[in-house]
Amino acid sequence: MMGSEAFRPVVALPNAVVKGLAAPLNNNNDDLLLSGLSFKGIKTGSSSAAGGTLMWAAYKSVGDRTPMILGTMLDQHADGPDHDALNSLAMVKASSKKVIKAVRDALTSAVVVRKGQRVGYVGDGLGGRTPLVATEDLQLVGVPGHKAAITLTPRAGALPRSAKSGTEVGVLTLSGVAGAPRVPVALEGDLAPPSLASRLLRLG
Repeated sequence: MMGSEAFRPVVALPNAVVKGLAAPLNNNNDDLLLSGLSFKGIKTGSSSAAGGTLMWAAYKSVGDRTPMILGTMLDQHADGPDHDALNSLAMVKASSKKVIKAVRDALTSAVVVRKGQRVGYVGDGLGGRTPLVATEDLQLVGVPGHKAAITLTPRAGALPRSAKSGTEVGVLTLSGVAGAPRVPVALEGDLAPPSLASRLLRLG
């Protein structure tokens, strides 16, 4: 839902004028929208059986990135009589606010692979290897303990038999991370086909 350009602005509105209604329709997340936590919706729900529930989204800028933080809190039940579960609804919003603040405070950026760091090699099939390096820093925005897999993908089509140092031959991607950050991978040195001596020794 939050991937929709039309949906995001709607759930972030504190109120809206709806044709046919005498008064503006207020978003009952208004206290969270004004909390200073870059809260942007999404939907509350409450009943005596379910208690208070809230599906929420918030943002936090870290360096040049602004990731979206998504969460859902369920089954929040206030003690005592709770007509229409309004106390449970207030409880889930208060509890969600604490979680959102904690995640935003913990969110940080870390360099996983540095520019110029070797990340693999191209083999010529006869023992020769040309190292591959990242051309930019590969950064992860997350919380402590966040895990992500690094994938090295060759460029489309066959790799050249020979190429100059600095030629981009693939991409390094952080999978399992929103937005899947990626950086190009290039040859650290010149790529050359196997020498005649190497081929003769292989044949021998």
